[in-house]
Amino acid sequence: MTQLPTFLVLGVAKAGTTALYHHLRAHPGVYMSPVKEPGFFSGSDYGLEALAAYRALFSGVQGERAVGEASPSYLHHPDAPARIAALLPDVKLVVLLRQPVRRAVSHYFDMLNAGAFPYRPFEEVFREKMRHVEAWADEPFACYGFRLSFYHDALRRYLDHFPRERLRVYLFEDFRAAPGALLADLYAFLGVDPGFRPDLEARHNPTHGVPRSRALHRTVMQPNALKAVAQRLVPAPLRRRAAAFLLRGLRTGRPTLPDALRDEFTAVYRDDILKTQALLGRDLSRWLP
Repeated sequence: MTQLPTFLVLGVAKAGTTALYHHLRAHPGVYMSPVKEPGFFSGSDYGLEALAAYRALFSGVQGERAVGEASPSYLHHPDAPARIAALLPDVKLVVLLRQPVRRAVSHYFDMLNAGAFPYRPFEEVFREKMRHVEAWADEPFACYGFRLSFYHDALRRYLDHFPRERLRVYLFEDFRAAPGALLADLYAFLGVDPGFRPDLEARHNPTHGVPRSRALHRTVMQPNALKAVAQRLVPAPLRRRAAAFLLRGLRTGRPTLPDALRDEFTAVYRDDILKTQALLGRDLSRWLP
């Protein structure tokens, strides 16, 4: 029977999971699903038919000691912990967390640049939405991604199904400051050689900022007559390269938020940060003003 995962990277989105996926895939003792983010345990089509396709992702395993995949949608999905526990009762779980407002900024611009909504300044939208935090769960696109920066309840659900020693939580800030040390600890947790050193120079899934031209950005990102013609006449690989070239010129660099605004907006997450800190027994004071 096909090998199923021995570990899962659960998330959270925009906290380094893509980079972590590539660093895990580079390790000779680790097999990662060739499809990043298969999302099996959070899928609406979860069931036997989907399971067959999921198993096929791991048909290439050739004796690797650790077998895994990375789907950030798992962390917040209410049914994922029970589904995972039922199919993979002995699995190890890995989570990357990030300062909530910094993560929300990155997620917002990622969705913006994917064409999910028209451009509005992050601070304008966040300040408007923070007056009605209780309604975030019902907002389209998870309220622009803001809700996904609450961590406590999601982690608590996993600890209701798995022993604490099976859950390894890392901080994005530590990953950026000392990636080699964090990866060595992760490799050891997964039972593979902790001395392996992947290429730490490559950038994976960077977030870009404000579109320089909103009109041209809409033309590239959203369906329109020009794109329909291009789809008929231009081969897909060439279209993708052309779109990537255009988008690099259309967007500013890494989005930033002034410290004063970040501190103001962190108030929304303060109670959740403190609850997460108590749950994990980790000092998260650096996330607070």
